Amino acid sequence: MGGPMTMTQSAQTLWTRLIDHLRAPLFRNAYALIVNEGASAVLGLVYWVIVVRLYPAEIVGLNATAISTMALSIGFSALSLGGPFIRYLPTLGKYASAFILRAYGVSVTLALFLGLLLILTRHIWFSAGVSVLGESSAFHIVYVLGSAVLCIFMLQDTALTGLRHATIVPVENFVYNIAKIVLVVVLANVFPHHGIWLSWALPGVLSVIPVNYIIFRRLLPKHAASTPEPAQRIPFRQLAVFTLSNHAGEVLAMASVSLLPVLVINRLGPVSTAHFNQAWLLSVSLYNMAWNMCSSFTVEASRDMRALRDTFVRSARQMLRLIGPASVIVAIAAPLLLTVFGEGYAREGKTLLSLLALGAIPNMVNTLTLSLARVRHNIKVMLAMRLLLYLGSLVLGYVLLIATNTIAGIGIAILAVQCAVAVMMIPYLIHIRAKWREEPVDGPSTASR
Repeated sequence: MGGPMTMTQSAQTLWTRLIDHLRAPLFRNAYALIVNEGASAVLGLVYWVIVVRLYPAEIVGLNATAISTMALSIGFSALSLGGPFIRYLPTLGKYASAFILRAYGVSVTLALFLGLLLILTRHIWFSAGVSVLGESSAFHIVYVLGSAVLCIFMLQDTALTGLRHATIVPVENFVYNIAKIVLVVVLANVFPHHGIWLSWALPGVLSVIPVNYIIFRRLLPKHAASTPEPAQRIPFRQLAVFTLSNHAGEVLAMASVSLLPVLVINRLGPVSTAHFNQAWLLSVSLYNMAWNMCSSFTVEASRDMRALRDTFVRSARQMLRLIGPASVIVAIAAPLLLTVFGEGYAREGKTLLSLLALGAIPNMVNTLTLSLARVRHNIKVMLAMRLLLYLGSLVLGYVLLIATNTIAGIGIAILAVQCAVAVMMIPYLIHIRAKWREEPVDGPSTASR
């Protein structure tokens, strides 16, 4: 009877350890964001499988480019305020509500301006005969207004994360992805040219009201009550320097991602862009897993700077355990994963997907280092890393795209740049490790509980 009792006790101990592990905000919120990423990836896969069967490859390529172009416009308009949300909301307390509202207002105003500018200059960005945004005035109006609302959609998840309620994010995005799948089927016959883009944008627009009701009516009052007094009000100069430097880096990131389909469509055409898009979508979840882990790291480290070293080590270990094996599996199974889209997608995109998956391994080092620099307000390191990572990927990607005349050239570029920057960051990490015990601690001393 001792055997079964021992097994029962072991199971109970394991369960207790798991519960304790999940109670830690560092891991609970990180796993919520990873679950969101995983569920979104699976549902996104289903979405694009349906898309490639309902729409011709040319229409898929045009709509994928329209989505990437709009994402770039929205990302620039949002001023990358997700970074300040994650860095500062944990300590803002009663000032958090005004901070979020002002951020929304600035972003929406800029999105309206940039959306209109993009429509008016569309012929500059795309080759003759490539009608990515079409010539319909009605579509252009919807495109501009949608850009403004989707800025809020883009920022609300980081607001939830900064308020330490990332567990809401996967629920919100599950509903978004299901609605997207339903709409892409419904709109296939109604809007054969723009149905993919509409199905991507409309659910995000509709989610803004209920999610922000929860943020402003429920979460912010609780956050104000739970933040130890006096709540920290961020000096304008400090906030401006951090926001502008963070935004400069994020613009480089968004440009490197969103302009790649533009390079492909102008060089190789819409069909190759469709092949590129599916391989990219399968790989990007690996990179986003690292960002999700590091978002939680930033929130918890900002709340308790005294525990920065411990929080950093715990985050690094979990990233290695989760992302490392996943990257290897995707790299090996790339041909099989892409067959769900069709033989042509698997044949043309397998090498690209394998290279991108391997690039996610050095990306773990780069993402965690960048987040550490964000917490420590090392602005120069933040900017230098992003300049090297994203501008390097874009420039080298374009060079190798021309040299190889295949989408695999972009994969070679991204893997090479990620590895090079990771090696370059090792001395910085060694330096930080040496300074941890010497530097005075500044920042909130509240426990991460």
